[in-house]
Amino acid sequence: MGRLRQERDLSLEELARQTGLSGSYLMDVEDCREMPTVGALLQISRALCVDADSFLKQSEGKEHKRRKKE
Repeated sequence: MGRLRQERDLSLEELARQTGLSGSYLMDVEDCREMPTVGALLQISRALCVDADSFLKQSEGKEHKRRKKE
């Protein structure tokens, strides 16, 4: 999410304004400290002009790498 946000020259504050979510929540999502709800994921994907499944695909790849290490 952070990469997409930066590619679009959006600050966390601007993304927060566009989504109605708090900047601290978005930061936690970017840093993988918080798992976004489906509603939040849809709001973020709309603001970044991407399909919500692109986040899910990225998440699956990260989970697969984590499981391989175990």
